[in-house]
Amino acid sequence: MGAELLDEVDRYVQGFSCGEYFDVRVVVDKGRSLRMENGRVTTNKLYSETGLHARVYYNGYWGSATASSMDKDSVLGALEKACVIAKSSSKGTRGQSGLSSVEPVEAGFEWPVKRDFDDVDLSGKVSDMQIVNGMLESRDYVKSVVVRLNEWREERVIYTSEGTRVWEIKPYIYFAAMATGSIEGRNITAYRNIGRIDGYTIFDDISQEDFAMGIIDKLEKQAKAKPVKPGKYETVVSPDLVGTLIHEAFGHLAEGDFVLTGSVLKEYKGKKIAPDFITVKDVPQVEQGFGNIKFDDEGVPARDAVIVERGIVKEFMVDRERAFLLDQRPTGNARSEGYRVQPLIRMRNTILQPGDWRLEELLEDIDYGVLLGTPLGGEANLDGTFQVGIQDAYEIVKGEIGDPIRVSSITGNSITMLSNSIGVSKDFKVDYGFCGKMQWVPVSSGGPYLRVSKEGAPSLGAV
Repeated sequence: MGAELLDEVDRYVQGFSCGEYFDVRVVVDKGRSLRMENGRVTTNKLYSETGLHARVYYNGYWGSATASSMDKDSVLGALEKACVIAKSSSKGTRGQSGLSSVEPVEAGFEWPVKRDFDDVDLSGKVSDMQIVNGMLESRDYVKSVVVRLNEWREERVIYTSEGTRVWEIKPYIYFAAMATGSIEGRNITAYRNIGRIDGYTIFDDISQEDFAMGIIDKLEKQAKAKPVKPGKYETVVSPDLVGTLIHEAFGHLAEGDFVLTGSVLKEYKGKKIAPDFITVKDVPQVEQGFGNIKFDDEGVPARDAVIVERGIVKEFMVDRERAFLLDQRPTGNARSEGYRVQPLIRMRNTILQPGDWRLEELLEDIDYGVLLGTPLGGEANLDGTFQVGIQDAYEIVKGEIGDPIRVSSITGNSITMLSNSIGVSKDFKVDYGFCGKMQWVPVSSGGPYLRVSKEGAPSLGAV
């Protein structure tokens, strides 16, 4: 279908001209959203839409417009409106920015599917949700359960005046559950999710029962967790939390638009901020990565953005405009939520590279410290400071993981953490989720276990 849409756009725009550059992005989105609350399906929504976004670049200014149909009048109407907006914005003057040059590309890619969504009927999907819900509700301390299943197939087509013609088709599925309750007067909450990009395969590697038991395990450990004195400790950070911090408290610092408008990371370009074993990348492909893309929404082939290499800040994530302003090659990080909005610089799969330590080696010389487990929400700032909620944490006693401890949240600074890192493990794990920087896009993040010295560790906020 992607090639046919490109042919249509090509026929429609013959003869159109405005400014130095224009592009047309077509998005076809089809999916289903299911939500279950305490065993009852409260949402069962099917949706399907097609639309286009046209952009024109004129004298250093952008104009853009959208249309919800794909006929010739709609395509040309959107381009002409974008042209008027761009010319009006320029007011006859030349802007300070430009577009980094790229080689035109003609290509298409459909991500392989193991099991089509339509091969599992609605009753089977609801049954999967009911199994998880039933396992959670079987514990008398659980008071509320929410289970969500979202599946969608997205097709994107990008046509540019420079000769780029690309299309990409990918299926997503996202399954998540949250349980809340109370044990002996202590409120407890736990959350778990899983995602795939190869069709309805979420329970190929884990059973519904084991998925639910992971949530139950966290709930019961929270209930048994003992108090810990707030403050800093020798710390080991789990892959789940590493991913969250690398995305929220470090990755955003390396997005080109933020680099140009206040990110502290700009001043570190070319400088060493961490030991040699620290390498941070935003990559376009990782196994089952929710942020996997072949091309971004400007039609630029996606490549690794090497943010930190062997401890040195190397480059930033950019679109074509910020690549020009920062004198950098485009990385393919221009992404959009859908056809209604312009692409922004967004992460794809942001990871801390694993090392060669075993977890036991990271722990062995810690007399007393903490292992920080799964995150539960949080926020970060452009100076690298963050506050993140914690679902589970454990004490480390004489090199061994000990009892669960009560930690409500952690606060710290991502650059301080990385600069005070002691080692990273061989383990590697990515998560599946969404980033809400003005628009929602699917992303992944992850890494290994990370050991941080007491001086650089985040501060614990005890319950």
